[in-house]
Amino acid sequence: MNCARALLLLCLAASVDAAPNAVAPSRVHGGTVIVVSKQHATVFLVRNGDQDGPADHYFQVWANPGLALNARYRGADVEFNGTTLSLLVPTDKTAITFVVAGEKPAAIPIPEGFSTTTYEVAGLNHAIGRGAERYTVRAAGSSGRIAANDCTDCEEYGFEDPWGTGAAGSGCTSGGVFSTSCSQSNGSGSCSVTCSSGTYACCMAGDPPSCSCKVYR
Repeated sequence: MNCARALLLLCLAASVDAAPNAVAPSRVHGGTVIVVSKQHATVFLVRNGDQDGPADHYFQVWANPGLALNARYRGADVEFNGTTLSLLVPTDKTAITFVVAGEKPAAIPIPEGFSTTTYEVAGLNHAIGRGAERYTVRAAGSSGRIAANDCTDCEEYGFEDPWGTGAAGSGCTSGGVFSTSCSQSNGSGSCSVTCSSGTYACCMAGDPPSCSCKVYR
């Protein structure tokens, strides 16, 4: 009986260790990145490699005023550490960094000769598991800027607007008023969010869980 119980505990521990964790730093080398903006929110779908398929990572940054960024990048490197999201695009020799206002940007090596742009944003979230996989990354098409008609399913990308009507809401599973960060994980995935002053972090349990920034009302 003791041996069986020990084996069960080991299996449970292994399953916990294998659970997805959106809080942990992430790095993708040579991936495909779809960047789509709407009012106040920019979504990043990231897939390893250059083949069509479900996204491996979903990021969203919030900014007021919003960021007019729409692009498809192939062969891009993505770095995330909780408060900073960086895209390095070797084909364009560009490095784009998004850092939550009030936080120190992560020290990410930038290759010589790359142009750099840094955006200070109100918040940054990350989702893996079903929260990312429900979106499809279509790698086909030219790299660089894309027009609205080049992204036929962009309306389905789950844009959230902290400044939109009814965005405040209530009933956060974790986080809530005065919180700057929170996370949620379960068998369907994991999400995390970090928010700047003027907003608060709100994470909801669900299938999949969701994490976002809310504006004080």
